Amino acid sequence: MVTKTINENKALFECDECHLKFKDQSRAEECEAHCKEHNACKIDIINYAEK
Repeated sequence: MVTKTINENKALFECDECHLKFKDQSRAEECEAHCKEHNACKIDIINYAEK
C-alpha cells in the first residue's frame, strides 16, 4: 500500500518499500509491486520519481 504525503502543497505518493515518491499513484503502486517481487528498484520506474 502506497502512502500519500503532502510536500510543498503538492500530493506525492510514496512506495512503502523503497520510499521513492511519485506524482502519480499508479507509478508508486507499480514501483512497490516491482520492489516487493524483485527486492530492487527498476530504472524505468525510478525515472518518474520526484527529486
